[in-house]
This record gives sequence, structure tokens and C-alpha cells, in this order.
Amino acid sequence: IFDRMVGSQAYDISEMSSSEFISMTGAGKCPFVAIPIFPSKAFRHGFICINTNSGIRSAKDLDGTRVGVPLYTQTAAVWVRGHLAEGYGVDLSTIEWIQGAVEKVGTHGTPHALPLLKPANITQNLTGRSLSDLLADGEIDALLGSRLPDSLFDNDQVVRLFPEYRQV
Repeated sequence: IFDRMVGSQAYDISEMSSSEFISMTGAGKCPFVAIPIFPSKAFRHGFICINTNSGIRSAKDLDGTRVGVPLYTQTAAVWVRGHLAEGYGVDLSTIEWIQGAVEKVGTHGTPHALPLLKPANITQNLTGRSLSDLLADGEIDALLGSRLPDSLFDNDQVVRLFPEYRQV
């Protein structure tokens, strides 16, 4: 839905990525009017998963790791990074962001995100495997975004960074 709305204005009204809307508005290139309705109301602390063999025991341990993300510019990923940086002192510039689809091979859609204003160490996942599989096998240390990977439910080495995420 987001790709079609941003790419070709395919609908008269649609849910849209907040981060894309804000980026487009900031660049003076936004043809849309936002209505403040938020269908996804989730505290994002529960959407950070780690491989227990990575040595990560706290959020700060994410410094210098390889972290999977569907899209670096995904709204949920932006929120999670903000929580990590502001609430836990994570140095986001030390992380290698592995970008790709969570449960399938390839990319997460065909986004139309504007260029980043600040450089980030982003690598496209070209392994021929999903981010969920890479996390299960320890090839990435963590995964964050808007959904939980299947490996959380079928691999003992994959757990939530914040097991008590509701309390956090």
C-alpha cells in the first residue's frame, strides 16, 4: 500500500508511512494531506529481537553489532532507533544495518524514500536468505522493525531484547 501510494498516488485515501510523509514534507515534495489517525499503536520495545549467542544482554550492547531492519527508513525502525539512542545511549553510528525482507529473500517492498540527510552504514541483504534466518543462524546480532520474525517462535537462540517489554 505505502509503495503504491507514494510511488503513483494509487488511492484517493490510504494509510501511509509517517517517516515518508515527514521526509517528503520536509523536502517540500509532499502532495499529501495527513489526517492524524494512527492504526498501528504499539510500544516498539517488544519488536527488538536478538540472537542469544551475540553477547547482547542490554540495549547498549547493540553498539558495534549487525542489526537487521526491513527498511532503514521504516517508521517503526525510526521509532525503535530513537528509543535506543535517547533512552539507552546506543551509538547508532556504530551499527551496520542489514536491510531486507524479514521472512523472504529480497527487499522489503519498493520504497520511494528520499536520500538520507545523515549517512548511515546500511548494507542490502544479498545473501539469498531472509533476515529471520540470518538472525537464527547468528549472522546478524539483532533484528528490529514492525513485526516479529518467525525465528522468535521456532528457534531457542532468538529472544526479545526486552522480555518484559510491556513493563518497559
